[in-house]
Amino acid sequence: MKYNIFMMNKRKQEGFKNEIITVIPKKIIENLSTNPLIKNLYITDIGFFPNAKYHYRKREEGSKTHILIYCKAGKGFIKTEKRQQNINKGDILFIPANLPHNYGSLADNSWDIYWLHFAGENAACYFEDKPEEIIITSPDLDKFPLILKLFNILLGTFNRGFTQKNLIYASQTLGHLLAVIYFSDNAKIRVDQQSAYVEKTIDYMQQNLEKNLSLQELADLNNLSKSQLTNVFNEKTAYSPIDFFIHLKIKKACQLLDLTQLTVKEISQKLNYNDQYYFSRIFKKIMGLAPSKYRKVEKG
Repeated sequence: MKYNIFMMNKRKQEGFKNEIITVIPKKIIENLSTNPLIKNLYITDIGFFPNAKYHYRKREEGSKTHILIYCKAGKGFIKTEKRQQNINKGDILFIPANLPHNYGSLADNSWDIYWLHFAGENAACYFEDKPEEIIITSPDLDKFPLILKLFNILLGTFNRGFTQKNLIYASQTLGHLLAVIYFSDNAKIRVDQQSAYVEKTIDYMQQNLEKNLSLQELADLNNLSKSQLTNVFNEKTAYSPIDFFIHLKIKKACQLLDLTQLTVKEISQKLNYNDQYYFSRIFKKIMGLAPSKYRKVEKG
């Protein structure tokens, strides 16, 4: 990895042409922690560094806030005690609070980065799986325009001042941005192997809702033992594999009750429950209502 510390420190002092930086005053941040619409998630500072050659940040004790960086162009790197990795165009980097790290552009590259620091009562929830690790995602190409749009909305919102209305809007927009990046089903997230097992199994379940699947069949799909798959599912979803499959079936049953004229008996058979009354008992246990009563509930 090539970088020139002298040049990086020089650029740090000079700044970058056309850069944007907004820092929320500490007194305002203190007030954010009491506002019910903001306290769960809010930005402390935000910016955009275009053509940021020799950009470098080193935090030996980490940041007091969580950090989100979107690499719009160019290349950079991230280094912690546990890992060292390049950041490429389109990558998004999450760094949890208090994690010692350093990052920057590579010496023979500049990079364009949008960045923000965020905090709040729910902010750490985005790092529940790996509270002491960086998280790198590479969203699908069709997500890039929306990610850029949301970052620019945030920058534009703060340009209009730190009114309560603007701060609430920024908080809600940040939640949208994090959802697009972190929770999108189409995001190509570099997940751990356990998550890969769960995703593969759920996809298989979705494709076979009209069948009865055994735990052994699901375990064989992943080349795991039944106990291994059960442990993985319990850790990642809080359900056993079969319980999760049953919930997917009942979810499908709800759709059929809402959107078709099929009878309860026909729906139970469609989902491979030969005993209509057994199906109804399971449905009521999960949904709190019998299928016939669920169908009569006005929705929307």
